[in-house]
Amino acid sequence: MMVRTTAPKARTKRQGFTLIELLVVIGIIAVLTAMIFPAFSKAKGRANRAACISNLHQIGTAVELYLGDNDAYYPYYCTSFPTVEPRRIPITRPLGLYLSTPEVFRCSGDNEDMYRDEGTSYLWNRYQIELNLRAVKAMYDGGVSGPIQEAYFPVMSDIGPYHGRKGSALSVNVLFTSGRVGPGSDVTFLKP
Repeated sequence: MMVRTTAPKARTKRQGFTLIELLVVIGIIAVLTAMIFPAFSKAKGRANRAACISNLHQIGTAVELYLGDNDAYYPYYCTSFPTVEPRRIPITRPLGLYLSTPEVFRCSGDNEDMYRDEGTSYLWNRYQIELNLRAVKAMYDGGVSGPIQEAYFPVMSDIGPYHGRKGSALSVNVLFTSGRVGPGSDVTFLKP
């Protein structure tokens, strides 16, 4: 009878990760996170701008419907700041009749709580109050900077630079009389 003898196996006890291994893994996760977050931020900014453009398109449709119902005259004696000008009618009242929800007046980039305080994140062009499209066009034809087309006359814009750095070319969205919505830079509305 033969007895078999085997050498005992060398045991390698490994209880867990070493401190160095854990630090390397944490470092890799930190680097990956730092690379991904700016992309998320840019995507969120583009989504906010797209939602704002959609809201201004809907407001533009409401303005067109209002003009059609009121002999091409814009809403009278309105403001974007009812808390500052309490005697004026909030622009949300006449245009809100043509919109499905008041949330259309909230820009998703509004982090200044203008919507909560004033009921809108958008600035109404007060200089066109009581004017119709024909009068607006006649007022600017042959002006200091030459003729202006109706399509380039701003109706509403973001109250603040919600979509970029203040003063940058893409900081605000602007709704024009043509119904087009485009980028603008802290719009100063044309004054009569």
